[in-house]
Amino acid sequence: MDGMPVPYPGMDSVAFRHYLASKGSEISMEEATKELLPTLQLLLPGFLATIIFYWFADVPKPSQFERILQALVCTPIINLLVGAIGWTLIFTGQFVSVGVWKESNIIYYSICTSLVFGTLLAFACNKDIFFSLARKLKITSKASHSSHIHVFRKYGEVAAVLQLNDGRRIMGYIAAHPSTDPGSFYLLDEPHWLNGSDIFKCEGTASFMINADKVNWVEFTQGESNG
Repeated sequence: MDGMPVPYPGMDSVAFRHYLASKGSEISMEEATKELLPTLQLLLPGFLATIIFYWFADVPKPSQFERILQALVCTPIINLLVGAIGWTLIFTGQFVSVGVWKESNIIYYSICTSLVFGTLLAFACNKDIFFSLARKLKITSKASHSSHIHVFRKYGEVAAVLQLNDGRRIMGYIAAHPSTDPGSFYLLDEPHWLNGSDIFKCEGTASFMINADKVNWVEFTQGESNG
């Protein structure tokens, strides 16, 4: 390196080597960023859709690798939807002017489509739409939720009786069901204690929170809708 110009007066050879190494890493990072940016922009709709889906859907989050694969699958679907939207707008524009379709605006259409797509997927998952259709067609017996969540959603509009571990029984409407995590709770609206055939209203109490570990089993009544 002798004879090479030193950027700062008084800089020794060791410092000069460190300076060259740092500049090289800066250049490498800039090049990597330039190369990765188009890829990230391409995959952005898929990642955004999966983020929205797991925000709203009542399902456990998979590993990061699985979410990346899901984003890769969602991206071409969203691109097809954006293409269909563009074709529809251009076709409609032959009869009614609705604006100008610009290639530079595709990213905005992609983001909006991702938000709607992720939200609709979460809605369909929470309402068990796809799996209920598949069960009717005898394709599967599964639900989009775990078994206990599916049961509570199915019977969520009728009164339930919780049999506690100490033998007591309490009836009400399950407003929130426990998760699979330890220490989770039932939220029971309009609670009434049961003693044989006698029913005692919990005066002045709107709701009970009951530890799921304290519940032995749950009974669902027939046709007693909340409200």
